Amino acid sequence: MPYLFIQIHPFMKMLIQTQIIHEIFVYVTKKCEYCKRKQNAYKHLNVGNNINRKKKHLKMEEIEYHHRLPMQLRFTDADQFGHINNTAYFQYYDTAKIDYVRQVCDIPKGNYAIFAAHVEADFLAQVHSTDHVEVQTAITEVGTKSFTLLQRLVDTDTQEVKCIGRTIMVAYDLKQNKSMPMLPEWIDAICKFEGRDVRRKG
Repeated sequence: MPYLFIQIHPFMKMLIQTQIIHEIFVYVTKKCEYCKRKQNAYKHLNVGNNINRKKKHLKMEEIEYHHRLPMQLRFTDADQFGHINNTAYFQYYDTAKIDYVRQVCDIPKGNYAIFAAHVEADFLAQVHSTDHVEVQTAITEVGTKSFTLLQRLVDTDTQEVKCIGRTIMVAYDLKQNKSMPMLPEWIDAICKFEGRDVRRKG
């Protein structure tokens, strides 16, 4: 079957030349069907009357994010259409978590560590490889052995929130090989950085 193109996207041309695809693709410069389908999928998630999602988003909007880390989007993070893969978001979050803990808690090497016990994310909008983004991070609650860390990926040009994430981090004693109570100096440093008392109440 002959191929018919109005205008060939560079990535589509590469795929066709390598015989990876065997369908007719019509690419119009101003309207990428792939973008439209993906955007519609995000819209479906956002307006699907998911009350918990909306409450979580509103809660995060009320938080002050004192830790902000610009992210360099890598070529390998994007698919053939220039969209950043969702799995890359977690790498950005991890990078920001490490930077936060190093700056604020000053944990000595070799004795203690902070591990993620639970991670979740809501993907609100797509990110392109040409976007300028940063990860904003805040610790909202500190318990006896763990703390809750909220993050969001934000377009610095438009201030659009692309993704929101929540992680429960656990303090760990590497020598004893078990979880441990958060040290008082860590808790004090976190509260000072956040500008409020984030100790769990009750």
